[in-house]
Amino acid sequence: MESKPLLALLVVAVIAVVGYMVYKIGFDGYTVRPEQIFAETFTDLPTQIEDLSGGGTKSGSYDIWLKFKTPGRMAVLKYKDDFKKDDADQELARRWFAEHLTKPPVKSLENSQDWKFFKCVKSETQSISQEWLMYNWKTDENLYRKWGY
Repeated sequence: MESKPLLALLVVAVIAVVGYMVYKIGFDGYTVRPEQIFAETFTDLPTQIEDLSGGGTKSGSYDIWLKFKTPGRMAVLKYKDDFKKDDADQELARRWFAEHLTKPPVKSLENSQDWKFFKCVKSETQSISQEWLMYNWKTDENLYRKWGY
């Protein structure tokens, strides 16, 4: 008879552990981690960058961004051949970053001539994604955004 309470306790413990793991894995999949996004996108080592920050949302669709500095040069994209210089959307990107990166604001965005802008669009059967990379050659700031579904 004493084995029934022990068995019940074991069942409750297993249910609690499984419940916690499902909860943790479910929410971790939607958490934006700047270090992880950076590693997935750029070839630079974490020791080669400064002031990394990021944010956004990830779910069925996603909209994520990064802000960081690479002293003396622009960050190197893993898929750099997919990115093209695009002057047509540079102002749109500059305005988006100015509106969304406000804590602290990116003051160098006020001078658009100091920025280089690159864009990548991927359209597949089940998904569409766009990526922007802006680099300020005077301040070494890099701004990156990826969004799609």
